[in-house]
Amino acid sequence: MDLRGKNNTRLLICDDDNTVLEKFRKIAEEEPAFIRPVRCFQTVFSLETYLADTVRGNADVIILSADFPEQKGIRTAYRLWQMYPHLLIIFSMRDLSSGVSQLFSEIRPYAPFGILNRSCVHDEVLLNLRQAAEQTALNAPRCFFLKTQYGMAAVRYNYIVYAESEKRIVHIFLNNGLQYDSYIKMDTLEQALPPHFLRIHQSYLINLDYAEQIDGNDLIMTKGGSLPISRNYKTVLKERLYSLKGFC
Repeated sequence: MDLRGKNNTRLLICDDDNTVLEKFRKIAEEEPAFIRPVRCFQTVFSLETYLADTVRGNADVIILSADFPEQKGIRTAYRLWQMYPHLLIIFSMRDLSSGVSQLFSEIRPYAPFGILNRSCVHDEVLLNLRQAAEQTALNAPRCFFLKTQYGMAAVRYNYIVYAESEKRIVHIFLNNGLQYDSYIKMDTLEQALPPHFLRIHQSYLINLDYAEQIDGNDLIMTKGGSLPISRNYKTVLKERLYSLKGFC
């Protein structure tokens, strides 16, 4: 992919070693055509504060040290994964040859986009950043901001399986097992989502990418089990599934 002119990939780097921060920053800034701007942090607290208060989750890629003392890096990854599922996290480690299996098993649930040795060569860092920038470009626009039980969260469109309205609360179910609860109205949510989301019931809004088949008055999802289809929405649903997937 030609990334010239796509210089809006926002990179944050977090490590307690200033030498490592400076090395990663210099590599990233060598090719500002695809990574810009770059911000560096020496504590996970300053990183999370910046994300929450300054840019409100509006970043794309993070290089995060997985081996901060007391696993602060891994715990931070968990919080970021909950709050900002659109973020691509590249973990850095002090020594990939020692204890990497155990450490990787701990960070795997947070779907790391890449893993770097902190002493790694220039080209390895650049390759990870290039791939992350490409992914960012491919998915933009890719999320919307929503007030949830965790505070403001950037919700990635392709992570949403379906939404369910229950009284005054809308429950949004993600493909990674998380659930966001919001007081947003279902009609407002429907307007905020792209065309591959469809209302199938007064209380259910689904991502057609996860629709598997219609079984009577139920829609079988690849994730999330089956959902009820209202008679008023069934014809439109059949038409959309036939158009997108060749079945109804």
